[in-house]
Amino acid sequence: MKRAKKGLAVLLAALMLIPSVPTIAAGKTTEKSAVVETVETEETKQTVKEERPAEKESAVEESSEVSSEVSETKESDGKKETTAETKESTSEAFEETETSETVTETEETETETEETEEETKESSEKKEKATEPEELVIVNTGSFACHVVGKKDFEENELGDDCFDEAGNYTIQIPEENPFFPYQVQFTYEGETICHWFMNPEDSFTLGGHRFTVSAYFDGTVITQMTLEVGGQEVVVYPEEKEFTEGDGAAPMSLLPLEERYLSVDMRGYTPLELSMVSVKSIFTGKNELKDTDKLIWRYDSKSYEYKISEANGYLDLAYGMKDSTYRSWEIITGEADQLAQSNIRYSVGVYLTKSAEWLIPSVYSQDSNGNRNAYHSASANYSDSLYTDGTKNRKLTVGADRSEFDQSRQSFSFMSLKLNKSIFENTKVDEIRAYAGSYTSAAEAETGTDITDQLFCSDMSVKDAGYTNSQGTVTLVAKDVSGNTIGCLSMDLEFLNSYNRISGGLYKKTSEGYEENADYSKTLSISKNRISETLKLWKGYAANDQYRLDLDYYDSSSNQNNKKVVAAYVGEYETKDAAEAAGKQNIRDLLFENPYGADGYQADFGAGVTFSIFVEEDGSQRVFYYQVKTVEGDTEKGGTYYGFSAYFYGLKDRNGNAVTCYMVDSQEDSYSEFNYLTILVDKDTDITALAPVFNLSTGSTMYAEGSSTAEVSGKSLHDFSNGCIEYTVSSGDGSKSQNYWLNVVKAKEGAGELYINSLSDPDASTRTENGTIYSEREVMVDSYHKSIHDILVVNRGTETISNLAAELSSDTLELDRYWTLSGNHDLAGQTSVKSGEFKNSNLAKVRLKVKDGVANGTEISGTLTIKDGSRTLMVLTLTGSVGDPCITTKDIPEAVKYVPYGTMIQNSNKYSDNHPEYRLLDGKLPEGMVIRENGEIYGVPKENGEFTFTVEMQNNWKYYLSSSIKTYTLRVLENTDPNVDGATDQGYDLTERVQNVDLNSSNEDQLMISQGVLGEFVDLYLDGVKLTKDVDYTAESGSTRLTIRSQTLKASNVVGTHTLGIEFRTAQDDELRRAAQNYIVSGNGNSGNNGNSGNNGNSGNNGNSGNAGNSDNSGNSGNSGNTQNGQSAASGKVNSLGLNQGAGNGTEAAQSATADTTPLNMYYTIQPGDTLWIISEKFYGTGMYWEKIYQDNKDKISNPNKIYAGQEIVIQMTTLTSAEISGAEDVTYYVVQKGDTLWSIARKHYGKRRYWKKIWNANSAITNPNRIYAGQTIILPKL
Repeated sequence: MKRAKKGLAVLLAALMLIPSVPTIAAGKTTEKSAVVETVETEETKQTVKEERPAEKESAVEESSEVSSEVSETKESDGKKETTAETKESTSEAFEETETSETVTETEETETETEETEEETKESSEKKEKATEPEELVIVNTGSFACHVVGKKDFEENELGDDCFDEAGNYTIQIPEENPFFPYQVQFTYEGETICHWFMNPEDSFTLGGHRFTVSAYFDGTVITQMTLEVGGQEVVVYPEEKEFTEGDGAAPMSLLPLEERYLSVDMRGYTPLELSMVSVKSIFTGKNELKDTDKLIWRYDSKSYEYKISEANGYLDLAYGMKDSTYRSWEIITGEADQLAQSNIRYSVGVYLTKSAEWLIPSVYSQDSNGNRNAYHSASANYSDSLYTDGTKNRKLTVGADRSEFDQSRQSFSFMSLKLNKSIFENTKVDEIRAYAGSYTSAAEAETGTDITDQLFCSDMSVKDAGYTNSQGTVTLVAKDVSGNTIGCLSMDLEFLNSYNRISGGLYKKTSEGYEENADYSKTLSISKNRISETLKLWKGYAANDQYRLDLDYYDSSSNQNNKKVVAAYVGEYETKDAAEAAGKQNIRDLLFENPYGADGYQADFGAGVTFSIFVEEDGSQRVFYYQVKTVEGDTEKGGTYYGFSAYFYGLKDRNGNAVTCYMVDSQEDSYSEFNYLTILVDKDTDITALAPVFNLSTGSTMYAEGSSTAEVSGKSLHDFSNGCIEYTVSSGDGSKSQNYWLNVVKAKEGAGELYINSLSDPDASTRTENGTIYSEREVMVDSYHKSIHDILVVNRGTETISNLAAELSSDTLELDRYWTLSGNHDLAGQTSVKSGEFKNSNLAKVRLKVKDGVANGTEISGTLTIKDGSRTLMVLTLTGSVGDPCITTKDIPEAVKYVPYGTMIQNSNKYSDNHPEYRLLDGKLPEGMVIRENGEIYGVPKENGEFTFTVEMQNNWKYYLSSSIKTYTLRVLENTDPNVDGATDQGYDLTERVQNVDLNSSNEDQLMISQGVLGEFVDLYLDGVKLTKDVDYTAESGSTRLTIRSQTLKASNVVGTHTLGIEFRTAQDDELRRAAQNYIVSGNGNSGNNGNSGNNGNSGNNGNSGNAGNSDNSGNSGNSGNTQNGQSAASGKVNSLGLNQGAGNGTEAAQSATADTTPLNMYYTIQPGDTLWIISEKFYGTGMYWEKIYQDNKDKISNPNKIYAGQEIVIQMTTLTSAEISGAEDVTYYVVQKGDTLWSIARKHYGKRRYWKKIWNANSAITNPNRIYAGQTIILPKL
């Protein structure tokens, strides 16, 4: 075997030395790798040693720790070895080996009689010497262990696989092409095994008096070395550590279209600030440093959708995902910036990090009105740094302090400052941090902003007014080293809370199978100073007076779970630990706080309530919390039904139930529609007339194929895919929701290349083929649901290659991505053999469309995408769609006329039937008599003229679109002069008979008013903006529209002057408002109106109240309760969570905005089965429209707003509570609304009298309608 290995070693050496290779890196001596001989000590003798140099130490200096006996090594006059010398030496060795193995004819003819006993003895001795070499070093490059021995043992005794040269040195032939450096080699010497990293091709290593160098093949096409610069320091990127085996040296070829390599880099000890500005210090391809860094394509991890082509001297922001992680990965593709370049190499880079959850340390001080200050021992910080697959990022620091520490009211002032926690970042070079208000992308830009360093990083917080006071905002931090160089720039949201620390529990019931989670499902929490009372409502069937195991968690004021701060816990109330122990109480801290999910816990009957004394140590100070827990019985069944309606396809089976070789294209690779046009690739010999998709469905859902009433069965329901795609519909268990999927099985076609994209399966795409060119339409939605990009997956379904594939785009709104495009420089392979798994099929490519800079949301998309094979056009796609999430597109609104019906729609870019945007007045004031309807119509009859500026918010409410759009308008209302009123009549609705003037001194008859509008479209008739009552004030008949108006009504409450009649119509086809209007004059002896209009300020009656038409005896003094008084809304209303005054009557928008003095208050809620963020928002805020606020407040817990889980605990910031509502109130009690509760019943239950329901309503601004409260909603019960 050794002879075979020796022969293979010599052969490999010879092959590696063929002169035609572009570059050979032979062993070279540099200043960095000078030979150092060291003495082996007892401390260095280990069975296996791993050697990995620090960034600033040479490999040879490290090797001194693992050397052998002192021996002298001679180098040929210090000369460097050359390729030719190495080759010659190897050839001589090969020839000598042949000679030593040749038996001469003379030796063959010698007879046995000529042998003497002495010769026999010498021969025996010679054979014994040949079994052990005088010295041996085993060199392993990964899969081949080469035994290197002395020259004599190798040549004469036929030992080893290779030998040292005359000087005792050895050159290791690296078997891989283009190896990445540092390169790891394993050495075994005198029973010890060590690993050494050759830092570069010129590096060397000395062991046992022998100098080892490496020789490798480089062609200059791939990365072979890389260093990064972090905080001004150079960090070496290492390849993946090897698993060494004793093989034959043969390495398997990768089946991937791109070769993959694995690297790692150690960035532990660096702060997030420094990792926000990581630059590439040096990159080598072969032995040559790469100058054109445009050849590097990066993405943060293998699941990120966004590749970034690095720019020269640019920076990478790697400071994401560090909060709770010590390891992250990112990816580099090198070669050409072209996805079809088969010579490119994919590098997966593992990054070792230091957790950054506590990278900033807060200090918080209270300050009274006299400027006296106290430091909070309970100050805490909660840092989050999320990076999502769609490229969106979130950094947020929440700083909190327990306000009960100093028994403060919410009106007290608190100040905070930050400092860098250098104790966990041993490598940091940050000498100074500067802070700037606002969000900036670079240090240079930030330094033009407002410097708040003295406040946010205040060094002396004992001084009056020192520190940072803003409750919320965005800041940018800039790091400087000791020389003043910028080494980091990071922006983040900053939130400062003056809230409560809290303790919260969960109950578990032991069963025969262990501990059952969630014996409780609802919590009512009350906090007063350091006393915490929690009532846990149990699932139906659980008795309140039974034994349960309690598990507790301690949360600081910034919502960090921090059980390690709890130092002791006892049953009962005790001021000190000594007092508890003197009373013989057991410290049950570990039972309560170290047993998640009820693994142990403290067991008791909590029906009558149990109180614990819990001691917490914060900043060297100890505090005691008294926590009381009580169980009550509930009526909610445990569990619940989740009604999902999604499907996941992942394979095919044939009619015999056998798995079919196929590739299921990842639905996320193509952005068409709702990612629901799916593609499965199969080989050309596959029978696609009878295939059964293999799939998973959401819990409780059912799937049907088009035209079938039989539910689909995974892997069994057969379909014929030869005629195109099959449409499937997944229905939720309750039948309320459904989702469609279109699945196409694409079979390879023998012959010329042929392009396929999934949208060709859509009948609405109008696909046709003319003269070999495919023409089709494609809707492009570049929005948040589609990750703000549009990907088109291109498949070559033909078996032959498509040469020089190129994409050309003509569009004013879109542009091609730099990397995900088709340049025309490379070919797209054919679908010859389908393989399962990612990155295994070479017949796939992608075209990514992005929005051009400066194109606004809501812009309609147009353009043409052409895909060519050289000069031949293969496919032409006509592009339609829109940019951005559905948003308001109306720029201006038309003028209105006083007293004339008005209606105009605020248009939007929504194109999805499942999304139903809702509108509301966000700010400003509408004319009296007008509202904004939920559908976006500005509607009503204006009762005042002038210009009115207001802001409208459109809220998307589809599961994939939960964003909002805001637009400010100015509505100009013209005076009701005759020309203006007549001009307001719409074409086709002209008046053919008009009402004549009315004389109060004469007898008057009913009058006729006829419009060309048809009676079927007639809605209402208005007099001076007041809706008249049909069949009381007027009658309506057909014959166009004939309105007979009573003479008493036309007297307009005997108000002399000009009056306006307005008719409202609605078109039958699209429900658009149409109108006809006229003025007439009332004269005679009556009440005079101002400016020819009825009432004061143009309104009939006093104080701006419209008089009820027809009630002439009231002389205009009877007000319509639905109209405004003194310029304010008469409809009962409250201030909502955004500080907006919203009327509660008939859904009418408030006339004027108001700002509430709000103070954040954290509530904690356990998500229930069936909850969504929208439902939770309705529970707490009275409307689902604030779901996004809940999401933003809990981004450290909720990574996807569409994925929340029963039992998950989230924070609800009750910013709806005004200072007046809780002024000075330390004893705040919260109540969770139960099924069947009303404010009336809650008041009776807690106060004994129902009349106090209004106090509860007034204390809870989130309740906009006292008749609409929800089970699970948390409300305040004020003290009487």
